[in-house]
Amino acid sequence: DQHVFVLVDASASMDYGRPNKLRYALRAAAALGYIGLINMNRVGVGVFSSSLDRTFRPERGRRNQGKLLRFLEETRPGGKTDLGAACKRFALEHPRRGVVVIVSDFLDRRGYEDAVRYFIARRMDVFCLQVLAPQELDPPLAGDLKLADVEDGDVTEVTVSGPLLTAYKKNLAALVGGLREFCHRRGARFLSVSTAMPFEKLVVEQLRLQGVVK
Repeated sequence: DQHVFVLVDASASMDYGRPNKLRYALRAAAALGYIGLINMNRVGVGVFSSSLDRTFRPERGRRNQGKLLRFLEETRPGGKTDLGAACKRFALEHPRRGVVVIVSDFLDRRGYEDAVRYFIARRMDVFCLQVLAPQELDPPLAGDLKLADVEDGDVTEVTVSGPLLTAYKKNLAALVGGLREFCHRRGARFLSVSTAMPFEKLVVEQLRLQGVVK
């Protein structure tokens, strides 16, 4: 009778990529929720952007899988990312100990540290699943471009060159590595995946290796 909580980032930055990051994240949440329900755990889900937008109150038993899937299917992307605010509210509203899985791209200018700390402080088993698109890992860009931030609308004019792409990839690797190290130092688990990874491999292989799925 363990509590399993899944938090899904539905901010505007998640509505990107081929395959789409949000769609991939929702499928991951559906798989984790289904596994939890059939194992008679209590499964709760939160969908967030700049705040905690919607919640699926903890339920138990496979009879609730249809309700869970309908909840996830109704999710629409939008808004800015505020991991800290959303996770703080969810942690306060769900004080029971258990497992919490945060599914996000973790591309939040405010940082991710507070979001993880809120759950660790409540002695929860934390797993951070970072979802990135192939186009973010290896941008297919070149030349003079105007790049618009999908969350705040800021437009930047850049000339995409080899050195610029190299610097971008270095910064992205530093972000991923920093998140991994932050989690490991605090006893949380972490996995970063590309949406190009077959979904079955994520669930059957990678999540099993992390001990999230048994």
